[in-house]
Amino acid sequence: MRVSMARICRRKAEIVLVMKEIIFEIIFMLTMLLNRCRHRSRFSVANVQRLMRYWMVDRIPQQVEHMKELTELSDVDCFNNLRMNRNTFNHFCYLLRHSGGLVDGRYVSVGEQVVIFLSVLSHHSKVRVVNFFFKRSSHTVHQHFHNVLRVVLNLHGILLATPTPVDDECTHPRWKHFKGCLGALDGTLIDVTVP
Repeated sequence: MRVSMARICRRKAEIVLVMKEIIFEIIFMLTMLLNRCRHRSRFSVANVQRLMRYWMVDRIPQQVEHMKELTELSDVDCFNNLRMNRNTFNHFCYLLRHSGGLVDGRYVSVGEQVVIFLSVLSHHSKVRVVNFFFKRSSHTVHQHFHNVLRVVLNLHGILLATPTPVDDECTHPRWKHFKGCLGALDGTLIDVTVP
């Protein structure tokens, strides 16, 4: 006897809804018991209902969908959001994981940590904006941003190229006037305001 996939999915959705209702009832009963304690304002029904809105179970599908939109659909979307294509992003994650020691968090993978980090850097986003788009708390965004930043700073020897000065014997017409200079002389424009 074959069971269709739609029927199985419907059954799973029904089970999840029943489990949510059971858990909500348990929390509600515990809240009513705690309301009888001396700390009534901390454990109110309104506070429990407010916390119920932010369940991990409800947010996980949205978080997974957002990650897929950013890193798996197309190179154009990935480049527009993270300033690197999918291949570069995957190599960067691999480097941070294996050379830098970045590990998956309890609920946040290395890929999502790097996406949060790159979103903040590439769009100059505030933590509040990023936590809205990634459905994460401000603490989580802040913590994982700094974890990735710490690993990137530790890998500066691998990630950053050391410039070499222009030799005194250089005869190239473009570089011969910059003997002994060090830095970005390849046409890079650096905006500087002279005091």
